[in-house]
Amino acid sequence: MKNLNGIQFSVYPYHNKGEDRDTRIEAHDPSIGEEYDGKKVGTLIGDMSLDAGSGEISGVNVREDYQRRGIASHMFELAKISHQVFPNIHPHPEHSEFRSDSGDAWARAVGGRIPPRERL
Repeated sequence: MKNLNGIQFSVYPYHNKGEDRDTRIEAHDPSIGEEYDGKKVGTLIGDMSLDAGSGEISGVNVREDYQRRGIASHMFELAKISHQVFPNIHPHPEHSEFRSDSGDAWARAVGGRIPPRERL
């Protein structure tokens, strides 16, 4: 794993009982944060959304100036182990069949379950 230089990661499991079962994993850079309620809060630089029930990843975003540093890959690794703390999260994340060219390359690089691709 690449050096992530102080990047902070958080996992937010879904809590409602409706149809929305998205779990969100976020990456923040505390060195470029803002004050919020008297505390310095890191700027959001990346996020991943996945369906907690099926494990399907519905989106991965990393700010352009932070790409190719291992941030998305680290979020994927967190998705694979989050069920140890949050048992309602599927233990095997699966890449969406709807992937961009860069998303397809990233999916193949990090591995995991990769269904046939429908081009975006």
